Amino acid sequence: MSTTNSSAASSTSVVTQKTTTNNDEVYIPEDQKIPNPKMAVFNHVVLKGIQLGGFLGALYTPIHFATKQYILKKPLAHSLGESIKIKLPRFISIGTSIGFVLTAAMYYGRTRTFTQNNFDDRAFRIAHNKMNMFWDQIWVASVLGSAIFFTLKKKPMIVGPMIGNAIGTPLFAALWPIKQKLD
Repeated sequence: MSTTNSSAASSTSVVTQKTTTNNDEVYIPEDQKIPNPKMAVFNHVVLKGIQLGGFLGALYTPIHFATKQYILKKPLAHSLGESIKIKLPRFISIGTSIGFVLTAAMYYGRTRTFTQNNFDDRAFRIAHNKMNMFWDQIWVASVLGSAIFFTLKKKPMIVGPMIGNAIGTPLFAALWPIKQKLD
């Protein structure tokens, strides 16, 4: 009977030992490791930088025109709506470009001291974070949907999806925890 208890105890320790830490080292079983964890972490960091850059670029657009029109008292070449339609794609693309460059540089600066174990741990956590994975999938789908409108090259059709991307992603992030509590 003691043999059964020891085998039950050992099987329990294996089940509970999916990821354990020991002196800042994380043990992740080989079958649960993410292939190429450095690339997985890099993709995650850069994607978040691009999302943030696009969002900040979209936020900058009305601030730019409010400053230009009300503080600097410069007349607009077009109506405010037309000016935003013209400038919004530019500011979002500048924001995403800056986000890409800055987060790529920050990634390399931050991960210089990472061990393989650190990359394995981060990649594992990213891959198993359901909210993060769902948010990334929604964002990629919205960008692909916007790409369809960009190929049509009609200005009124471009502005709607860009505003949707810039506002929809953070709105989704804000509402997701509420949805999780309701489920």
